[in-house]
Amino acid sequence: MHRTARALLLLFPLLALSCSTAAGLRRAELRRNLDQARLSRTPAEIWPELLRFLHERGYPLVGEDPAVLGLPTQGTLGKLFSPGHETRVRTDGSRILETNVELRSRTRVRAEALAVPGGGSSLRIVVLQQADMSPSEFTEGRDEELEVAILERLDPVIAAQVQGIAAPQAAAATAGRDGWAAVRHLVGTWTGTGPGGAAVRWRFDFASDAQYLEVRGTPLLFAGPVARPGQHEELGRISRDGTGKLTWRQFTAGGRVDQYQPDPGRPEALVFVATAPESLPGGRIRLTLGRDGDEEILAILELAEPGKDFAVAGEVRLKRSK
Repeated sequence: MHRTARALLLLFPLLALSCSTAAGLRRAELRRNLDQARLSRTPAEIWPELLRFLHERGYPLVGEDPAVLGLPTQGTLGKLFSPGHETRVRTDGSRILETNVELRSRTRVRAEALAVPGGGSSLRIVVLQQADMSPSEFTEGRDEELEVAILERLDPVIAAQVQGIAAPQAAAATAGRDGWAAVRHLVGTWTGTGPGGAAVRWRFDFASDAQYLEVRGTPLLFAGPVARPGQHEELGRISRDGTGKLTWRQFTAGGRVDQYQPDPGRPEALVFVATAPESLPGGRIRLTLGRDGDEEILAILELAEPGKDFAVAGEVRLKRSK
């Protein structure tokens, strides 16, 4: 055999090994970047988009999840015999689901959006491959391309960073515009002890496809029965107008509505003032939510009787529940 031919025969395996090693290193780096990726939006905000992505990819949603997209929900028997499950919401606002099987690939997806302290989220995607001989058995694996595709839908800038490429110009131009930035860190469950030893529990989460930030739990004025999930809860909704200005409407346990606006005199702090509250006719209410890192809030309630200045009526230090 010619010497050049023999050299090429020896070189080909080395080139193949080199390419395989390089591909493995790139894949490992992509996995590390995916693990470290953080979205600025909360699980509740990204979830409808995630559901739509999975539906468009042919993964059948389970239970009530199709209703989010305006599709018929799954019947009781379908849910009972489904290998997957509909969205489950954890105490901290994290969400997880498992789809039914996509028939062509014989795979289904477990999607998880984990709440990150401070109001963001991280994404975890697992692909489950149906076994050849036993349809009820699945092996779990990771599909980096699917994770990147989901990130490209949810946040093109983060997806570009993960891949080490330049972000799309349009996406880069809109990055960082977060109308919920001032209150995003509130998302989650907070507990503490109020005046007189009363338990205080507030739960903040986005609702109605992130049109509102809802708060449920103990009455905002630290009065009334102890609020347990689903029982004796008071409801509040924070919304934004076209300019991004926040409005907090509190539907009180007494059947009244108090409307709060950010205090214009203290724009650097999270201070809400109700100048004409139904629950305190002729008076005013001021609520300050002082942030102590991502794990604690100091809530200070001040009341002003008609014609008088604000006076502290109570305060409570709330800690984020895990």
